[in-house]
Amino acid sequence: YAGLDVHAVDFTAAARAPDPLAADPPFQPSFEDRPGAPDRVYASVDDATFERLVALWAKALDAAGAARADLLHLHHLTPIHEAALRHFPHVPRVGHIHGTELAMLDRIRAGAPAGWRYADRWAERMRRWAQSCDRLLVLSPEAVARVPAELGVDPDRVVWAPNGFDPQAFDRRPASPPERRAPGLPPARAPRPEARPAPGPRSRRTVPSPTVGSGSVTCRSPTPPPSSSPTRGSSSSTGPKMGR
Repeated sequence: YAGLDVHAVDFTAAARAPDPLAADPPFQPSFEDRPGAPDRVYASVDDATFERLVALWAKALDAAGAARADLLHLHHLTPIHEAALRHFPHVPRVGHIHGTELAMLDRIRAGAPAGWRYADRWAERMRRWAQSCDRLLVLSPEAVARVPAELGVDPDRVVWAPNGFDPQAFDRRPASPPERRAPGLPPARAPRPEARPAPGPRSRRTVPSPTVGSGSVTCRSPTPPPSSSPTRGSSSSTGPKMGR
């Protein structure tokens, strides 16, 4: 973030609190329900806690100078949108949809788990926030097609904005074979030596037969040209000889 005027909200202490959501500032909820994680799923958060989250973001936005901003670019559909609507309604908003919020809405529509007591309220809020944005940025063409119906927004306000990167910091380079292997696998072992017949003029060898239990298949060299003398180990017969 070098060169940017960053106004950070520190949740370190909240993450370690006995009840992270009751801390000051309250630890931010999640669109995913992960037992034991400090961030509870939004759909389980009650109205009083929702108001605390809105108050937190109203204060943070004010400190960052939101009232004087040309626009607010807000990631995800979270209570920061409610704070912007209530306290800075004159500032245009661009919402950025990353997909996890859509996954939570999908699960609510399919039937929210028992612990998601406030699922319907959160679904209504998230759709209202999306509908009040001047533009919605999404990460894929599939999301461009999906988001209008999912969130009830005008398709003309949904814009495909792929994730970018800094080519000065990230660039391609050839990967060595160990780097190309799948993550988490042990290092590749050196290949085993391959069994090969001993060098020499003899081409006759015996290998176990796949069809005769105790027999063998005798492989013979092709018949030499008429002008050549037969070499040791060759035969005038070109077919395999099977015997016991």
